[in-house]
Amino acid sequence: MMKNKINHDNYENYLFLGLHCSILMNNTEICTYLINKLKSHFDQNYRAYKDILSNWINHQNDQGLSPLHYASYKGNIEIIDLLIENGANLAILNNKGLNVMHLAAQGDQPNSIVYFKEKYHLNIESTDNLGSTPLHWAIFSGSAGAFKFLISYDLDFDKGDSEGLTPLHLAIDQGKYL
Repeated sequence: MMKNKINHDNYENYLFLGLHCSILMNNTEICTYLINKLKSHFDQNYRAYKDILSNWINHQNDQGLSPLHYASYKGNIEIIDLLIENGANLAILNNKGLNVMHLAAQGDQPNSIVYFKEKYHLNIESTDNLGSTPLHWAIFSGSAGAFKFLISYDLDFDKGDSEGLTPLHLAIDQGKYL
């Protein structure tokens, strides 16, 4: 039995798990290390590592969350840039149709919202599978910073979700006064 033989499937899975954990810990140094480690591993073994890297960076867990979703939720622009530079898909949705704007609002990260809106022109009123916008999510999760930023834009405050609930309805229903 060869102890040093690398099982490529397990290797990618461990690095993927490590990437998620390092993003959730807001550790840019470990994220950079893991991405560079995967690059060097595949660069030595495959010529088309960029496609493999992009697939790995956009890999979604069982809830459909990608590393970019986690980075948006945590608000780390340096990690967001690192992921995008290495092939992260800005339009990726999770199982509930949440995009990076929804996750940034839920995580109370106005800096992520500003970054995606201003640099990549992402739709600030995009809807998930239930018709909820980032403003709905900011209110639902009690994210005061994201809420304050979002209302500074000319948004449709009467936009209801699939149940007809507007952001104001949610605020009252949740008992949250941002």
